[in-house]
Amino acid sequence: MRLAASFACLAVLVLFTAACRRNNVTTVSPTAGLIHLTMPGRTVHNSHYLSQSFLYQLQTLVGTAPASPKVLDGRIVERQGKEFYLDLHQLPADKAAILQRIAAQQPPAGEMSMDELEAYMLENYYKLTGPYPNLKALLRENPYRDNPNWLAIPVDSVTFRRRRVLHINKDRIADALVAYFGNNDRLIFLEGTIIAAESFDKQGNFVEAEVLRKRADTFWNFSIYDVKGALVSKSVAFDEDGKIAPEREGFHVPRTCAMCHRMDRLDFSGDPDAPVLAPVRGFFQELPARVPQIHLGPEYYDHMAFTELTEASGKVKDGVFGVYGSLLLSELAGRKRLGTLTADDKARYRRLAPYFPELLQPLDRVDSLTNSIGMRLIRIPAPHPNSKIGSPLTDPEHRPDERRHTIRFQQAFFLGVYDVTNAQFRRF
Repeated sequence: MRLAASFACLAVLVLFTAACRRNNVTTVSPTAGLIHLTMPGRTVHNSHYLSQSFLYQLQTLVGTAPASPKVLDGRIVERQGKEFYLDLHQLPADKAAILQRIAAQQPPAGEMSMDELEAYMLENYYKLTGPYPNLKALLRENPYRDNPNWLAIPVDSVTFRRRRVLHINKDRIADALVAYFGNNDRLIFLEGTIIAAESFDKQGNFVEAEVLRKRADTFWNFSIYDVKGALVSKSVAFDEDGKIAPEREGFHVPRTCAMCHRMDRLDFSGDPDAPVLAPVRGFFQELPARVPQIHLGPEYYDHMAFTELTEASGKVKDGVFGVYGSLLLSELAGRKRLGTLTADDKARYRRLAPYFPELLQPLDRVDSLTNSIGMRLIRIPAPHPNSKIGSPLTDPEHRPDERRHTIRFQQAFFLGVYDVTNAQFRRF
């Protein structure tokens, strides 16, 4: 595992190096107009997090409009060996002056630490990004609570040690899915897309909302709203039992957000080890050690395309959100089978079906029906040839009448969704 982690860190550093070079290899001398960047506490294990966080914060400071200078084009940040330099000549005068003032706070004047930049960003981030002034204003434009047109995803988060519900507009996911293949199999959300993550305590009480908003330069802005809906810069912290811990530090905007949602990708697969019992006793289920658990419908496991969609979208910044595409398709496929699609869902279904025909069957095929005595039935598809059912001999609870055998029927049929009630039997 350590070797794999080292290779992963090396790979990200290589990508970072490529982004920081002007052409191929650039030799830089610390002369006038260059600021030497230092990263206190940098190690081989955290270097990729720190460098990506730095690039994100620098881009936010430089500007988020489409015409703003691009940090990743390799002209603003240059490299000599392991050292990084900012070329102020590549920036507008007002932005260069801000960076010079930050660097001049502590000697030497031509050197700026990551801590100095983070302190400035912590104070000025909301001025630079212009979030909604409060949660009420956000909800007026994005009414995500109890809204069937927004996907609601419950998550038991080990990272935050709390239960969260993520909300994203279904039409914004559909937009990204329609453009998925045109974007080289990448799920990229449109500017203005909102993702709201509401956090709750053990009793189910609302604690705060963490909000992401896609901006014009393809990155995301972050904001936090407290229990009263006020805009704050620091999150609430929880202890190992899932209780609020005022004495602990929560995550900060933008430092911690940029560390987790780093620019190129977030490894959704997380810990390669088997799921373990989370450290929050009685609050979470068994989870992979470092990633949230998101429950997908059975359709997800029936089609490799869902997995492909989730994992392939990890190639770009929005990779951590690729799973939302899988979730929406899974929900549409499941509701179609149950006959519970809303009018808006049917419109999305028709829009997406041509792009994902192996997942979304034609709407005119009957997959669910209600018979004359009110029983809901669902289509059971024909099995694959030579499919077997039954209990293997190695099963400790195996019984003689459960031997493995080939399925005898070879056609689809309808089966009641629920057990037959006494009232239904009497009506029959």
